[in-house]
Amino acid sequence: MSNTSQLTITFDVEIPAGWHKLPAPGRAEDTDAAVRAIVDGLDIVGDTRHSLLHVLAAVTAVAQAPKRGGRMHWALVPEPGNGRVEALMSLGTIANAPGRFEEYKNAAAVDLDEPDADADNPAELINRTVSERTLRVGRAVAVHDFVIEPTTGGVADPAVERAIVALFPERAGRGIEMSIVTQNLAWFDDVTGYLVDIASTFRETEVRSA
Repeated sequence: MSNTSQLTITFDVEIPAGWHKLPAPGRAEDTDAAVRAIVDGLDIVGDTRHSLLHVLAAVTAVAQAPKRGGRMHWALVPEPGNGRVEALMSLGTIANAPGRFEEYKNAAAVDLDEPDADADNPAELINRTVSERTLRVGRAVAVHDFVIEPTTGGVADPAVERAIVALFPERAGRGIEMSIVTQNLAWFDDVTGYLVDIASTFRETEVRSA
C-alpha cells in the first residue's frame, strides 16, 4: 500500500494600513452593504461620509468589471476625512512554468498597448520601465508606466500612474501579479518601490493532504 501525499504551496501577504478590501462581484445589495461597512468603520459622518460612499461604490464597480475577474482588490483611503480614494490595488494569479519569467519580462518591455483596449482606439502607455527583482519566494518583474486613455466626447481622462509586480515563486505552479493604479500622481514618491515592498512580504506555507 503506497503512502503518498499531495503538497500544496499557499501564500500570505501583508497589506499596509489604509487599504480596505473591496467586495467580490455578487448581488448588488451585498456589494452596497459591504461598501457601507467599510465606511462605517472609518468614523466619518455627514457630507464626507456620503462622498466617500459614492467614490468607493464607483471604485468597486471598476474593480468588479469582467476583465478584472478572479482578482482581489483593495482601495486606499489613508485620510478618510477628505472623502477620497487615492489608489486601487489588485492581486491575482498568472501562469508560472519554466521560461515564463523571461516571457513576461520580454513582453512587458515591448507591449505598449493595453491588452483589453479597443484595437481601433487603444490607450497610450508612456515612460514604461521594466526591471527584474529578487524577492523572498522567487524572481519578480516590476513594471511602471503612465496610462492615458483615449479621449471620449472631447474630454480627456486624467493620466493614471501604474505599477505592476509579477512574482514567479520557485515552488508554485501559479505566479502572482499585483498592481496599483492611481490618478493622484503626487501621492506616491515611488509607487513601484512601494508595491515591491508589499510583494516582498509574501510568505509560503506547505500544506500536505493525504
